Amino acid sequence: MKRIGRRPFLLSAVVLAACGGKVVADSAFVATPAPPDPPFVPPFDDFGRDAQVQPDRPTECLDRSPATPLRALVGMLSIGPYPRTLYSWTTAEQVAGLRASDPLFTKSTTDSGHRGLLFSVLEKRAATGDATAKWLAGPDFALGRFAWPFLAGTRVSPERYGDEIVAITLKKEAIFVAFSASLGSYTFVDTDGKLVPDDVVKANPERVAAFFFMNDQNTSSSTSGPQCLGTIEVGLIYREFYLGNLGMIEEWSLRTPDIATRLVNEIAELRDLGQSLDCTLGRIGPSCDVVLYKWQRKPASRADQLVTSLAFASPFGRTGLMPADLTRLAADLDRLDRRVDPFVVRP
Repeated sequence: MKRIGRRPFLLSAVVLAACGGKVVADSAFVATPAPPDPPFVPPFDDFGRDAQVQPDRPTECLDRSPATPLRALVGMLSIGPYPRTLYSWTTAEQVAGLRASDPLFTKSTTDSGHRGLLFSVLEKRAATGDATAKWLAGPDFALGRFAWPFLAGTRVSPERYGDEIVAITLKKEAIFVAFSASLGSYTFVDTDGKLVPDDVVKANPERVAAFFFMNDQNTSSSTSGPQCLGTIEVGLIYREFYLGNLGMIEEWSLRTPDIATRLVNEIAELRDLGQSLDCTLGRIGPSCDVVLYKWQRKPASRADQLVTSLAFASPFGRTGLMPADLTRLAADLDRLDRRVDPFVVRP
């Protein structure tokens, strides 16, 4: 397997951290510069549990069918709970290797030799004596794979990570560790979204299965709260999962009926939203600050659910999306090969 993770990529002559794929120069989803955004509630103030300030909201789209439920793009808050099944985009070459008995986790760096921003953050903290960072950046999690709960979630991006899908389901007893680039704290939660005390983690380190990481380093703080900095030329603000403990994986699979169904459902809901949202006077996720706020709060609309299913606050959140963007995103997923040819592994 050639690639499991994130590598730096060049966009507008600036290196941005993103999942290990190739830049799509003509991406329909690369945002254009936007005016400065309003303040937002801190994205990682204990993962937003105590934050009260709500950002000023630019005009958002009107949903003409608000009662129609979304069943696939239901969203995920940064405070959890986190889904047990995650999806990792990969290449046809890597899939051929997996079917030929290549291990799921094989490399500790990307092809460019970088472990990614997540590990850069941990390694810098470890150098200052942070014992948790030293453990997470160490050999226990050296091999792994980046993933996301929603197939459409990482497609609004300047990069492509391959068009094949690996579905990975964690064991019920798995523990997630959540942290961000800007704050030095770590939160451990189980698959039900309940906090796991530090003493339980220390007694059961083998249960830690996945990292939930948020790159919020391109934000600034003020009396009115943190704000997103600059435009897409500054850098990405994103969320991601890193799976680094094969012992906590219940099952991983390729080209199963469940994966095909997931694709079909996300495509259908993107198209439905594209037809139902009236954005004459607004946009979907109209600013980076608003996107970050929504990532911490229970969705109040179907558009909010879409926003909380996505991995990127920018470029997505710099100028928002229009219905036509959802149609293009659906078409991007629809072109993928959905033929069923199951390959299932239970480690």
